[in-house]
Amino acid sequence: MDWHRIRLTLATPTPTPFQADTIFGHLCWALAHTEGPDFLEVFLYLYGDGEPPLLLSNGFPGDLLPKPRLLARRPQTTDRARLLQDFRESKQAKKAEWLSPDEFEAARRGEVIVPSLHSGFKQQVTMRTAINRSTGTAAEGTLFPTEELFPAGEHGGRVTIYALVAPDFVACLRRCLSYLVASGWGKRKSVGYGAIASATLEPFAGFSAVEGANGFISLSNFVPAAGDPTRGAWNTLVKRGKLGEELAAGGHPFKRPLIMLSAGSCFYDWPLRPYYGRLVEGVHPAHTQVVQYGLALPVSARLPEGE
Repeated sequence: MDWHRIRLTLATPTPTPFQADTIFGHLCWALAHTEGPDFLEVFLYLYGDGEPPLLLSNGFPGDLLPKPRLLARRPQTTDRARLLQDFRESKQAKKAEWLSPDEFEAARRGEVIVPSLHSGFKQQVTMRTAINRSTGTAAEGTLFPTEELFPAGEHGGRVTIYALVAPDFVACLRRCLSYLVASGWGKRKSVGYGAIASATLEPFAGFSAVEGANGFISLSNFVPAAGDPTRGAWNTLVKRGKLGEELAAGGHPFKRPLIMLSAGSCFYDWPLRPYYGRLVEGVHPAHTQVVQYGLALPVSARLPEGE
């Protein structure tokens, strides 16, 4: 498998975060509609067979990357001024959510870094109202908020997704991205949200080897599989997914809640495997064929010893 980088340029905000399982779901619908359901069935079978043709990261704003949950600590000191400076820098590190590529590479090498407070996705809440179908005017008492996401100004609306792609799947992935541009991203795309101006797939040199690597940082949300490492640091989130496209028109579109580990989670393990995590089955009570993407896209790192 070879490293690639997907660049999306948004034309409008979206209420749907760019998480790896959601990206994977959009691509599966693209496969079903462009290549056919039989092709999609074979595609998913390869994951169960241990030969996934595609591994995805979350979508990140511009060139930023997620802050690892484990960062190297400064050596202990008794100097009062140095202690105060270390305290201030540790507070800044906790606030940071994103790292520049140089900061991310330094963190991977186990160096002590002071993250800049990079702005990532701009979040805003827009108040909307339902429409009375009889009068064509705003329905009384139905004001509701809609959260909107958009990459912050300096990123020019760009979202970056890192991927490991099997050579014989690259052309198919390009077709899927063309479909995504035509169909849009996320919920409420039928009313103009999540419009994508362009989507490109470009070769990527990958992440350089790290001397003394002893673990990995996940670039995607994931669900650990049996036998995955347990020593590390992570954050969790509860994903309450929803069926997409024509399946969403049924009487029960909501999937079962799923606990996932978030991008930036770190684990000690060496040698590194190509991927961790699994596809999760049984996420919907009626549509048993539906699975949830829960694979980690790992990059090697020298994690702090003795943690």
